[in-house]
Amino acid sequence: MKLRADTFLAQGYSHYICEDYILHGVRPEGPFVVLADGCSSAKNTDVGARLICYAAARYLQDVRDLPPSVHRNDMVRKIMSRAMMSAEIVGIDMSCLHATLLIMHTNGDNLYVNGWGDGHMIVTSVDGTSKHFSVSFPREMPWYPLYHVTPALNSHYMDITADDKVLLSPDLRNKMMDSFEDEYCQEGLREYVSLQPRTTPITYPFGVASVTIASDGLGSFLNVDDKPAGPMDPKGIAAELLAFKSTNGDFLKRRAGKTIKRYKTNSGDRYDHYDDLSIGTIVVEPD
Repeated sequence: MKLRADTFLAQGYSHYICEDYILHGVRPEGPFVVLADGCSSAKNTDVGARLICYAAARYLQDVRDLPPSVHRNDMVRKIMSRAMMSAEIVGIDMSCLHATLLIMHTNGDNLYVNGWGDGHMIVTSVDGTSKHFSVSFPREMPWYPLYHVTPALNSHYMDITADDKVLLSPDLRNKMMDSFEDEYCQEGLREYVSLQPRTTPITYPFGVASVTIASDGLGSFLNVDDKPAGPMDPKGIAAELLAFKSTNGDFLKRRAGKTIKRYKTNSGDRYDHYDDLSIGTIVVEPD
């Protein structure tokens, strides 16, 4: 069995600079993918997203035999503490670290996904079918991992979002309800959960064909020919972006680049993503 990883990053047409960042690497146990999506209303989050990604990558490379039971709070505290130190060294205000964080890695037996904030996850089975999971927050105000290490910011966020609930896609809601203990579900309201983050990762065995994570830019494809059409279905976009013919080299970069170029140049019916887009996948190939 072989595990192959690749990533793709593109700036949204409404942004002057790309505030997403994504990278992938390899640990002794297998590949990993790290994604950060910077908040557009905060300054220098393009830099902050990079600092968070590299801090997370360093954490994954430093921690050997990362157990699946590792407490997510401990993981994110160590990652964000390193990112905060880096921001202080280069003289950038800590507000640059207002960014979501998605991490996917393996311990040699399973694939694990941890997330703080919004985004997408696509799981493809060996029979070619896939499930698309998404998490979004009211008023486009995600709970950022920065709040784990800054009590004042966390308290302020909890005050202004006291009545908010994060909306999960049905697939992800069922996954969390049926496959894991759900310590924070609102009783009798299965569609929503509170903003309190999980303490355990979402886990997939190597029986799947691939697991993919993406920023919320996946749901931002709009018609740019002034046609009265709504946004493109992110499920359909993901299916096309992940339909690579081989997994050699920069397989996701090639496929995603060609697909988005076609969307942009389809005469009379062009689509483009207004938000930055980052997407990373780990493919499980049998021997």
